[in-house]
Amino acid sequence: MPFDPPFWNWLILTGIFLLAEVLTVSFFFLFWGLAAAALVVITLAAPTLDWRWQSAIFAVLSLVAILLWRQVARRWQANKNDTAALLNNRGAQYIGRQFTLDTPIENGYGKLKIGDSLWTITGDNLPAGTDIIITAAEDNRLHYRKAAE
Repeated sequence: MPFDPPFWNWLILTGIFLLAEVLTVSFFFLFWGLAAAALVVITLAAPTLDWRWQSAIFAVLSLVAILLWRQVARRWQANKNDTAALLNNRGAQYIGRQFTLDTPIENGYGKLKIGDSLWTITGDNLPAGTDIIITAAEDNRLHYRKAAE
């Protein structure tokens, strides 16, 4: 009989879902695989459980796993520092930071040394020693405003 014992069916289905997950790397089949793995344990504990109940439990466990993952993913995304977004836009990491001018700003342009890099900055003419706050990054230029004293 193909449905005796039922845990074999769920074990095979778990393997299929997890193999599909490994091949696709999408988190699409993972939750079905986890639900099927839970059914392996449930059908080992209760081998006489009807196939309709097994299917209903599988559907509920799949839905619960997906909803839990969405909650975890939202929290993770909200707490994550998105360093990948700054990878090709190094100037964006300086927005909001305060620096002191080493050289004066003349005709709206100047240079600012940050770490080992020399940045072109644009804004109001200011003397050397003035504190500035970076307000925007555009290409290889930083825009600034004078810091409040």
